Amino acid sequence: MIGNISNISGEVRERAVRALGHVGGSKAVDTLIAVLVNDRNPAIREAAAKALMGRLDGSAEALVAALANDRSPDVRAAAAQTLGWYGGSDAVEALVAALARDCSPGVRAAAARALGKFDSNSAAVDALTAALSDDSAHVREAAAKALGWLGDHRAVDALAAVLARDDSVSVCVAAVAALGQLGDSAAVDSLVAALSDDSGRVRKAAAEALVELARRGDSSVIAALIDVLLVNAA
Repeated sequence: MIGNISNISGEVRERAVRALGHVGGSKAVDTLIAVLVNDRNPAIREAAAKALMGRLDGSAEALVAALANDRSPDVRAAAAQTLGWYGGSDAVEALVAALARDCSPGVRAAAARALGKFDSNSAAVDALTAALSDDSAHVREAAAKALGWLGDHRAVDALAAVLARDDSVSVCVAAVAALGQLGDSAAVDSLVAALSDDSGRVRKAAAEALVELARRGDSSVIAALIDVLLVNAA
């Protein structure tokens, strides 16, 4: 016989939530949704949002609501993370809204990373491109990485512009890596310019991106690299 359940510690309840996530099944999912919606402890709600990852049947609506309305930024970020594994248009819409409007940089970054897990679509690309101008370098970095994951060539110009204006080395490295992932010849000039960046991290990332493009047989990369070598040898 279980005694007064109100005396059970938060740590034990978190473990119970995680266990339900591993078990799965409709009863477990229903319970996790109820915890996400109703529990007073934000750490328990956060655990419930994470536990619903991979158990999304019937839970997307609750996760969307948590992302939009929960008072805790940790819960909202966890909801965004889990929605990144859900393929519905309602998830994209909620994540786009969070990326544009949430007051927490951590939540906006989580929304950006989640959008990078979807198949590329105009709404995600547009939202992530806009986030390249976010006040938070953490968000800008997450947006650049997500655009690289999506592989949508519409992002090339926006990512190239980041290299010209952003003062965060981490953001510039993410933008360079994303340009390499996109594999678009239109990025070659920006990547070659980045070889002269003040930051060694940016220069290294640019070299790696150009090598990857060259391996794919991009003749414009090969010509650009030859020009770089000849200019510096002169």
